[in-house]
Formats: sequence, structure tokens, C-alpha cells
Amino acid sequence: RLLPDSLKRDREVLACCLASTSRFLPIDRRASIGATVVSLFETSEELKHSECQGFQNDRSLARAVLQHEPLKLRDLSDSLRSDRELVRGAVTRDGLALLSAAEGLRQDRELVLLALGASSDPSVARLAVREVSLRQDHVVAQKIVANFPEEARKFAQEDLEGSDAMTWWVAVHAAKDVATEVRRDIIRSVVGADWSVIRFATSETLKDHTVISAAVRQCAFALKFADKALREDVAVVMPAVQQDGLALEYAGHGPRSNFAVVRAAVKQNGLAIRHAAPALRRDDDIVGLALAQNPLVAVELGLFDEEAGAEDGIFA
Repeated sequence: RLLPDSLKRDREVLACCLASTSRFLPIDRRASIGATVVSLFETSEELKHSECQGFQNDRSLARAVLQHEPLKLRDLSDSLRSDRELVRGAVTRDGLALLSAAEGLRQDRELVLLALGASSDPSVARLAVREVSLRQDHVVAQKIVANFPEEARKFAQEDLEGSDAMTWWVAVHAAKDVATEVRRDIIRSVVGADWSVIRFATSETLKDHTVISAAVRQCAFALKFADKALREDVAVVMPAVQQDGLALEYAGHGPRSNFAVVRAAVKQNGLAIRHAAPALRRDDDIVGLALAQNPLVAVELGLFDEEAGAEDGIFA
């Protein structure tokens, strides 16, 4: 009341006066003061950037301001940024506000899901995947894949761990309207983290050379799940039998008849000779290499003389 009329009509001065004095008013009056300040915020660009600090510690006034300026959560006191109700209201209007919440609330599942649905800013997705319990949550992962596919691809390629694999496998298959290329890259990264997810793969995925190769590098017997055409591919089969020769069982006819593939298999495990093509089971080089790796191959091939073996313990 001590101000001249010209300043009383100044929006910024008026708002700062209202904000700074509202804490002295009864609680039932603060809402109306807050609404007045909000109205001023809405109609004055200058006021939005003012130095007025009155709402920072006043819950009622802060709630009124956040209804129209949710990102002003960042300007509130620590205690108000820890207020779940205030934060929820701000995040519902703009998911990016979650980044300004107290640390404990930034990991709140409900608030994270709200934020993922109320913002197009990838910072929200990056915030979610930093927390292990959230990135291993099927619903959270699906929201990220559906709403932030590029961010999901980046996470899968750079930071996905084996313990996250099944969650993201489910998420990428459940999310709709994701670009084929993005979906494929995420699937490849998931398989690269844990090959066992291919047990649940579609026939289309099992035809993907990159997916099967990534799986076979982790476990030779992943070859069992590969499409028939890939099981005929020497480039896919060779790494498998080098890791475990018995994986030759799941190779196609071509690799089983391929000297180099069979040689690599019996070198790793002589008993892999049982899965070689008949011609190579009689090949002297292959047989010799298999016997050197495992003498029991003689029994497998019927080369063991039972009578001589009983007397002398030798092979015929």
C-alpha cells in the first residue's frame, strides 16, 4: 500500500508482493493468492523470468504455480521437491519435471511411468534406464521402446546387460509401431547380451544371420535354433563347432560334408565324428585326428577289437 499507483499496476511488482506475503495469510486464502500469481505468470513473459522467489517454500502457492508451469519444480526448495503430491502433479503435466524432483522420487516407478508418457524429451528415458530396478521392469522398458525407440536402441547397443535381456526382449516384441530397423537392432543387441532369448524368437528372427552369429558366439548349441538355411552356412557353423565339436549335430548336410568344418569339430571333440557325413567318417585324416583327441572314438567307429582289448587293452 506504500507503493505509488504506477508500481501497483506493475504486474511483476504485484506478483512478487503477492508471492512473498502469501505465507502470512491463512491457508484458505493462499490458493486464491496462488491463482492470482499464476494468472500473472500466464500473461507476462517478463514475469516468468522474474527474480520473485516467494513460491519456493510455500506449498500451496507452489502447487498453484506448478499447475501452469510444471518445470518450475526446479525452483522449489528441497523439501517441496521431495513432496510426492507436488511432483506427481508437475510430472503429469510435463514428464521432464521429474528430472528436478528429489533423488528418491526420480526412481519412483509410478512417477517414471507418468513421465515417460508425458514427455518427448529423451532425458526422461535416460533417467529411467540408469536405475536397475526400472530398466528391468517390463512396463517401463516397453514404454521406453514405444515412446523413445532411438534412445532404446542406444541403450541396448551400449549398456544392456545379460540380466536385462529378457525384459527388453519382451518389451521390443510388445511395443507396436517401432521401425523395423530399430526393432532389429534392439533384438540383435539383446541376443548379444544373452543368447538364450532366441528360444522365444520368431521364425523371422531365426533367419537373421547377425542374431544367430551373436548367439553361437556365446553358446555353440544355439545353432539348434537357427533357421535351416543358416545351419547350412559354413560361416555360422564353423564358430559353433570350434567352440564345441558336438554342435555339428545341428549343422546342415553341407557343413557335415565339409572337410574343414568336420576337422575343426573332431579336433575340439573327437566324438563329433558321429555327426560327420559318412564319407568323412572314413577319412584317414579325420579319423586320426578324432582318435588323437579321444581314443573312445574307436568304439564309436567299431574299430575296437573286444577280444584283443580284453587281453591286451589295445585297439585292433
